[in-house]
Amino acid sequence: MEDSVIWLLIVIGIFIIVALSTFIASKLKTLRLNDHVILEKEQEDAANKLGLKQSLIVLCGSMLDKQVELSEGCMRVKVLLDHYDARLHHDQVLKVFNEVYDRLADMPRFEARKELDKQTIFELDKERFAVEQEFEARVLTASRELIEKIS
Repeated sequence: MEDSVIWLLIVIGIFIIVALSTFIASKLKTLRLNDHVILEKEQEDAANKLGLKQSLIVLCGSMLDKQVELSEGCMRVKVLLDHYDARLHHDQVLKVFNEVYDRLADMPRFEARKELDKQTIFELDKERFAVEQEFEARVLTASRELIEKIS
């Protein structure tokens, strides 16, 4: 082979090496950025989970201390459990939060409740208090168990 052909192949080889090195370097940079984003997301998720855990503990404790109505507490616990760990809904003791939620889900809340007349609100409250009384023992047991499980 001629020297000029050999030198041409060497130059082409060097060009390919430089191009591949640049490509690899850009992919490594992208991977490092992705790792950083993933780490930030994991830290954010951990902080959110800790906040949910603390909220659940406070809410269950408040129901046990009778500082929060059981119906309101169950509604909130159910929603918080959806975000904290939805698998807990399948627990035999903890599923009471879902049962109370399902029984009260159709009741108007917030602004919709304010628009109702007093007699309708009285009837709805009577129904809500009946549900609370029916489930009280189970809700209090579930509140204790949930605090123990997540503490």
